[in-house]
Amino acid sequence: GLDTHRFRPDPSLRQAARQAWNLPPDVPVLGLAARAHPVKDLPTFVGAVARLARQRPEVRCVCCGQGVDGNNENLVRMLREADVLERCLLLGLERDMPRFWNGVDVAVSSSRGEALPLGLAEALACGVPVAATDVGDTARLVGDCGWLVPPGHAAALAEAMAWTLDHAPALRQPARERVLAEFSLEACARRYEALYASLSAGRA
Repeated sequence: GLDTHRFRPDPSLRQAARQAWNLPPDVPVLGLAARAHPVKDLPTFVGAVARLARQRPEVRCVCCGQGVDGNNENLVRMLREADVLERCLLLGLERDMPRFWNGVDVAVSSSRGEALPLGLAEALACGVPVAATDVGDTARLVGDCGWLVPPGHAAALAEAMAWTLDHAPALRQPARERVLAEFSLEACARRYEALYASLSAGRA
């Protein structure tokens, strides 16, 4: 279960994030939270950003995670070769994830494998819709609050990013409500209670 009291929409956190990133409040921002690991498939993310940038040069990306920083020579080279390095802010490890998710407009994942992606759950709880690959339980988590595509398809992910940016204002409240109903600590506790009650009834 997710602590939806900590992860929630907060305009003050959005303002603080944009100020820290030196980004205007009205600039559309994609957020990626992923460690530098092959399963996260950062090349597909870079390819998708490059395609999107040709259509929407105003879009920016803020990326965080272990190894996702300016010291990652492979990632920096990929971004430079794709001509999007100047559009991407690489934060490395980020301790304040509520601020991070409040600062972005769409959460992105290019992963080739997940169980239930906690980062995307955090984003949804903050009212941030998702453009991601359809792996693990991501579809169960996201529902109608974003667009999922097959892994490894940069063009499809770019299309999902564009669509989700366009529809983000209408998806914010449903994203928050979905997590509250299905993935909050309270919702998980209720399911455990129901499970224990059913087991006890079965023994009676």
